[in-house]
Amino acid sequence: MGRLYGQRSRLLLNHDAVFLAELLTLLSAESSPWNADKAYLSYNCLSLPGSEDCVPRALQLAAAANILLTEFKVADRIKDGGLVRWRLVQRFFSGGFRRATAMLRRLDFPVDELRRLQDRQDEREANPISPRRNPAAAWARLASPIAAATAKSGWLRVRPVDPAGDAVHQPESLTAAA
Repeated sequence: MGRLYGQRSRLLLNHDAVFLAELLTLLSAESSPWNADKAYLSYNCLSLPGSEDCVPRALQLAAAANILLTEFKVADRIKDGGLVRWRLVQRFFSGGFRRATAMLRRLDFPVDELRRLQDRQDEREANPISPRRNPAAAWARLASPIAAATAKSGWLRVRPVDPAGDAVHQPESLTAAA
């Protein structure tokens, strides 16, 4: 993440991003970077790969997805309360947010559609229907944009790519689950 989005982006690293990186690495046709480059070894955590081209595609995707999700979370916090600290966080990471969005768009990831779904979710949270008469309908209305966004994020799971950007053949067990 540090090579792609700057050292400050490393503050955003979490277990979900690491899990996604591991999963995408396993699905990728690329060889694992863990043994090839000393920059990926745990005793060398401040070291960075030599260039962006040295970062495996699976790690690029996981990093970009993590940065995009952080952007959505920060925007949600601003909409919910608008505290000055969240606006400062947004400004602090804005360059990384822009670079991650651009990278995902180059890979035809549906960033704009996810943003529309987030806007729909915000509208529904701001104007909820009462759950008293029909609790299931109220919860379904609130959950549907998030469910659609989750389905869109499955793009990462069902479209692994090799270093050249071509689709990789998936084992039958993976395509059957998709």
